[in-house]
Amino acid sequence: ERYCRRAVSNRSFKYSATEDGGGAYVPAATVARGRSPRELLGVFFARFGVPIAFGVMLLIFTLARPSTFPTVDNAKGILVNAAPGMIVALGLTVALVMGDFDLSIGSMVGFAAGAAVALMVYHDVPWQLTIVLVLAMALGVGVANGLLVPVFGGNSFIMTLGMATILTGAEYAFTSQATVFQGVPQGYVDLAAKSRFGLSNQVWIALVVALVLWILLDATEIGRFMFAI
Repeated sequence: ERYCRRAVSNRSFKYSATEDGGGAYVPAATVARGRSPRELLGVFFARFGVPIAFGVMLLIFTLARPSTFPTVDNAKGILVNAAPGMIVALGLTVALVMGDFDLSIGSMVGFAAGAAVALMVYHDVPWQLTIVLVLAMALGVGVANGLLVPVFGGNSFIMTLGMATILTGAEYAFTSQATVFQGVPQGYVDLAAKSRFGLSNQVWIALVVALVLWILLDATEIGRFMFAI
């Protein structure tokens, strides 16, 4: 007879029980000792593989360029360049946690940037109000994706790919496919151009987004529901 072992935790003790309720409870440590070295190695790299690879990469570049790579200025430059991508990746993390994917996220970034510049330059909307309006538009797109995929049962790849096409068209409609580089309010530019405590505002914004997302996913009931989906 085939049995499926399931780990059941009880305070500081863990047991492995047969699914059909028959059989004796045995300590989980006994089951863990039965793992092969290959399985243990897989678990180790699944948990620590990314930090190890990151550390190895830092070591290689440090040895290759000892006079330029391990410097404060270079570290600041790397953080500034990585900050926008980090914000986008954090947004995508929410969909990935729930087992879905969002192919519209790149088009959403382009649409938001184009809409913001068009509102400020072509329609003289104050930059503070522009940020609120663009965030509301982005929220609306997120709600639309949320309705199309989990509520109406659409495939996340297909639905978000279609949304990406719509957003690209909306961006072209806002900007008339023109590159706008004049007339942008200085206050809007300063949001990313200025620095605080030796780091660019872009880095601080990315860190705040990361902190909020970490609290949402790790310390709230909504976050636990997302992992459970």
